[in-house]
Amino acid sequence: QAAAFARQGEPAAVPGHADVGRLREELLAGAQRCCLGLVHGEPAGAGSALDAGEVCEIAGIGTLPRWRGRGVAGAVTSALAGEHFRGGGSLAWLSAADERAGRVYARV
Repeated sequence: QAAAFARQGEPAAVPGHADVGRLREELLAGAQRCCLGLVHGEPAGAGSALDAGEVCEIAGIGTLPRWRGRGVAGAVTSALAGEHFRGGGSLAWLSAADERAGRVYARV
């Protein structure tokens, strides 16, 4: 996700030990789920779902620059939302950063 959101020409932020520890705790507690999108076995995008019972926020959907425009964000969003609803969830929501992202999410 950090690499997907890095500004062009700048290095991606590297998560610190505290960030990794917090993520590990949230994953183990079931408060967050993550999805890594692969294309031919290569990381292409990622996203998260922050769960609160029947409701979840899908967040941080990012695609690496070389894979943009190929359906990665839609596939990651669909996987996260689908897992939520299959598990008994009733509502999933997200906020799009711009109109283009909003169109992707609306299709999902």
